[in-house]
Amino acid sequence: PGAEPKFLRKLAEFERQHGVIYRRGCDYAAIRRLATTGSSSLAGRLRISRKLENRWRLLRGAIDSPFGAAALAHELGACKAKDAALVRAAVSGFELEPNLASEIARGSNETFPVSSQDLMPDFEGESLGRLLGKMKKAWLSSGMALDRSELLKMKLC
Repeated sequence: PGAEPKFLRKLAEFERQHGVIYRRGCDYAAIRRLATTGSSSLAGRLRISRKLENRWRLLRGAIDSPFGAAALAHELGACKAKDAALVRAAVSGFELEPNLASEIARGSNETFPVSSQDLMPDFEGESLGRLLGKMKKAWLSSGMALDRSELLKMKLC
């Protein structure tokens, strides 16, 4: 109940285009497909492990993510980012990046250019965490193009 299979065909098409092979018994492929069917209560109705339910929630959450594949890969890792990009494209109508594999590889290898040490002693505790979070969000939104000096200018605001 509550499942809407209309996006499964699009997901299968994207999987084929990007060399993702559906294998029987592959839990992640099943969760990726389940994530396209909608219904926020669907995973709760099924008897799946907490690990798979968390992955389902992650994929559902990625549908509305403003970040590109590289940023998703930086945050989630390459495998989850690819799944998230496929699900998002199938459900939301976002186009998949033509260079999806290289963007995921780039994001997986990027390092956030600012550390907490760069902001101390001016910032500590909660304010330090908020500023780092703000900087990281700006960095991810820029496609990881902002450099360290541009990000450090944000502490003056």
